[in-house]
Amino acid sequence: MVLLTVLFSLVFCGAVAAADGQWKMETVDNNLGGMTSLDNSIAVDNLGNPHISYYDSNTEDLKYASKTGDNPWQTETVDTAGNVGLDTSLALDGSNNPHISYYDKTNNLVKYAYKIDNNPWQIENVDTALTYHTSLALDNHGNPHISYHDQTTNLVKYAYKIYNNPWQIENVETVATGYTSLALDAQSNPHISYFDNTNNIVKYAYHIGGSPWEIENVAVNIGTWENSAIAVDGWGNPHIAYTSASGLIHTAWNGVSWDKTTVDPTHGGFVYDLAFDASGNPHIYYEDVFSGGNDNIQKYASFMAAGWNIQEVKRLAKGMGVLSSMALDNSGNPHISYIYYGTLVYVHFSPSTDLSDPSSSSSSSALVKAASTSKETNSAVGMQETGTSILGLLLASLMLLGGLITSKK
Repeated sequence: MVLLTVLFSLVFCGAVAAADGQWKMETVDNNLGGMTSLDNSIAVDNLGNPHISYYDSNTEDLKYASKTGDNPWQTETVDTAGNVGLDTSLALDGSNNPHISYYDKTNNLVKYAYKIDNNPWQIENVDTALTYHTSLALDNHGNPHISYHDQTTNLVKYAYKIYNNPWQIENVETVATGYTSLALDAQSNPHISYFDNTNNIVKYAYHIGGSPWEIENVAVNIGTWENSAIAVDGWGNPHIAYTSASGLIHTAWNGVSWDKTTVDPTHGGFVYDLAFDASGNPHIYYEDVFSGGNDNIQKYASFMAAGWNIQEVKRLAKGMGVLSSMALDNSGNPHISYIYYGTLVYVHFSPSTDLSDPSSSSSSSALVKAASTSKETNSAVGMQETGTSILGLLLASLMLLGGLITSKK
């Protein structure tokens, strides 16, 4: 695997996100047609302001909402040409301009929209495909990269555009799947995770420079959950979150093998997002469909100095199929969006008093507990489940300075 090889386990520093506080919830848009399982995607700019792309089932349009400080939410319609806005994914460039990938159901198109400053939205057709979720990432130059699955051909695809050149489309693998998740490393190389429905396998595909796509099996015989989330750490190593019969799993490439830790053994369901804070600690947002009785529980897991911590964010009626999205601000605090009964809800963690959720008569509690963990390994090479010791960090730093740790070529 052409990735940065490290001879020690991943370094998780003290968590940046606050451990004390409450979840604040706000209504963004409450006129979305009464449906629940509507697509939305959140991003946070470098000032901590939230931005959300979402699908309006009333008008069948793609919409975008943003908020600056304590000012009211501003919403605008991005695309109205047919039934558009499904499977949306949002990213912000270095100037906080929004970029959105999404699906045009009327014309079976993967589309891309962006807006620079206060200019009108620009919309482009990326590919003709019947897709089931797009995943968008921007490289260091603001160029868009998108992964998606074409259900007509059963192809996992990857599309990218460099400056004003035409879109380039690559076929990754022919496989029956649904959701893909895309992340870029510091050199803009794509890393994609997805689930092989036929063979019950979590898969990982990566592409280095002009070399062919490499595909690996990350976990086999995991169950029936069809999605995963991927992020790449500062060393260029991929981390993937998914659920199996063992619960919510976080797995990371350590330079030699995949290290797997059971974050939540209460059998999570849908994994929404995986992200790193500024200190390199992983954060996961997911849904627990088993332990909530008549409710599905939206949960947030973050790695802290003592190990994984889990917070219960919100209980929602079982069977509603809520789709959520999470992003971190520069302080490592989570920001979340979801649509419930036709209302787009924005949630963020704050030490201040919790606001009431428009979808419920009572506010969400912030239950914090230490995650019980177990470990699965693919080889004898292991990883500490609660981080790296100070001695290990010092030794690793000396090895790096001495040039003993190098990239595999």
